[in-house]
Amino acid sequence: MRPWPEYVQVMLSLFAMCTAPALIPIFLGMTEHMTEARRKRTAFGVALTVVLALAFMIFFGEGLFRLMGISISAFQVGGGVLIFLSSLQMVNSTEEPEQKKAGPGPNNPTIVPLAIPIVAGPGLLSTMLIQSTQHSGFTDDLILLACAVSIGLYVLISFLAGEALVKLLGTSGLSIMTKVSGLLLTAIAVGFIADGLKKLFPFLAG
Repeated sequence: MRPWPEYVQVMLSLFAMCTAPALIPIFLGMTEHMTEARRKRTAFGVALTVVLALAFMIFFGEGLFRLMGISISAFQVGGGVLIFLSSLQMVNSTEEPEQKKAGPGPNNPTIVPLAIPIVAGPGLLSTMLIQSTQHSGFTDDLILLACAVSIGLYVLISFLAGEALVKLLGTSGLSIMTKVSGLLLTAIAVGFIADGLKKLFPFLAG
């Protein structure tokens, strides 16, 4: 078991990587077609998925990545592609509000891309993966799991608080926010892909 100050550092590093409040506009944009009740369920689903993804990294991440020959860099590129495709959908959205309120259909964004890779992206998952390789014992696993649950609560509270913006901005404001969020996602995606490619192919960095 590591000294407690080290666990504080772990928690701070995870919170630094999980920028949930900054992702509220993206969450609102991807759930604008949903009722308030469904948006809440989506927020719970995203938070739960993030906790499960972090828990997976704690208990199985290192072994599975080594077994399958997957690097964090490759994961970063793949996540960037997913985010980029989602951002294009948001920027090019031309649906009327009445059509969007009909329901999400098969395109439920809870797990992909909201939970993974937007919230639990390469940075957050790799941070937990690195921390899990430094532990030594079941107690360490439980403490890291408690850190994962704390991150889930942080995400949940941030997204639930974001619902007030829906009532404040209205349909037109939310439509504008969707397109702006899409542009933001595009920039995030390009950054993920570029960083991943530089690590996979160092000569690209010059």
